[in-house]
Amino acid sequence: MAIKFQTNIPQRLAFPFGDFKEVEGQYGLQYMYSVDLDGDRAAREKLYASEALHILLQSVYPDDAMRGQLLDICKREGDKGRNYWDVECDGVLVASSLEAIAPAPAPAPARPAAAPRPAAPKPTATPAVPATAPVRPTPPPEAAPAAPGALPHPITKPSYTNLLHLLNTCATDSVAIWADLLGPNVAEPAVIQATAATLFIQACHNNIILPTGIPRKPTAPPRPAPRAVEPPPYEKSEAPPEGWPDRNVDGNEPPF
Repeated sequence: MAIKFQTNIPQRLAFPFGDFKEVEGQYGLQYMYSVDLDGDRAAREKLYASEALHILLQSVYPDDAMRGQLLDICKREGDKGRNYWDVECDGVLVASSLEAIAPAPAPAPARPAAAPRPAAPKPTATPAVPATAPVRPTPPPEAAPAAPGALPHPITKPSYTNLLHLLNTCATDSVAIWADLLGPNVAEPAVIQATAATLFIQACHNNIILPTGIPRKPTAPPRPAPRAVEPPPYEKSEAPPEGWPDRNVDGNEPPF
């Protein structure tokens, strides 16, 4: 049997499947739902919903959302004989077609636009006077750490004592150089003095001024003395060099 609604009397219907089928009925296109009256599966009926009721149900429970829903559907009588539908769930109104058929309220008459108010003058901001903070003396920059092997106290303006100490160092190094080359006490004093002067000039040119009190680096051990060079041979007619014997040890003349 088909469900029939009486005006202002709600009916409780359960939708076990939630789907519908479009059919042509006496009043045109209708939408057929399978429903259980009062939620009883034994009392399964057909609900032929009008387009207004179908749109209302689908707006609340689209697609498969209607499956298992228990709804109270009532056909209400409105003003001027215009009926509408109310759908409740657990006593709460969830949808109503009254809003769709209610006439739109007439627009309120527009009020005349008020004259614009003159803009208030902006307050002039008083420039803030910055507080004068006490000026702190700038600390001197920290000296960078000295590189390995650098002098602990670099000398910007050498004194007489510094120059004298450098000259003494150059003279000592000159003696050591010529001792390594020729042996101790062999080089002439003029050669040693010239070498010391050259070392002193180069040290001053390269700004290498040794402060007093700094120990010198240990010098390398002296090189071994060069091998004795044999004198060149001489002709028999010439006189032998000084210190050479006239004859060999065995009494013979030298083989020259």
